[in-house]
Amino acid sequence: MAADDVKARAELLDATRWANEFAWAEIESLAVHLRVERRRKGEVVCREGAAEPSLFVIATGSVSILKQDTGEQPKLLARLGPGQTIGEMALLDGQPRSATVAAAEDLVLLVLDRAALERLVDEKPRLGVKLLWKLARFLSQRLRQTSGNLADKLK
Repeated sequence: MAADDVKARAELLDATRWANEFAWAEIESLAVHLRVERRRKGEVVCREGAAEPSLFVIATGSVSILKQDTGEQPKLLARLGPGQTIGEMALLDGQPRSATVAAAEDLVLLVLDRAALERLVDEKPRLGVKLLWKLARFLSQRLRQTSGNLADKLK
């Protein structure tokens, strides 16, 4: 893998607020394990029910998070933009995707799949733990928000 490719991925990651807890050397180490994917507006990033254990960091653009309702119609759950992530649950638990993600505008994504995460943890255990703590905090925050929303709807 060319060093300039890693540097380009590191710079993309560093430009997002997602990387704010990491030092430059850590960002470069993370970038070794990332790949870049691009999607055009309207293209699907991942489908509900698909078994793809990977995390996406949105470098540029935005996505729509869609969930099938009981009538099989997609319902917009959220719109996410630069620095936000998709797929934390699938990366960590390997279960099928819980929602469909579509490009709301042209996207540049940084992708970390399960195999790359495992390599990162083997090669740089401290950085792997730091990354996993970040994901755990993020999921905890999202669960608290969802629980609060559910409690509001039950009132």
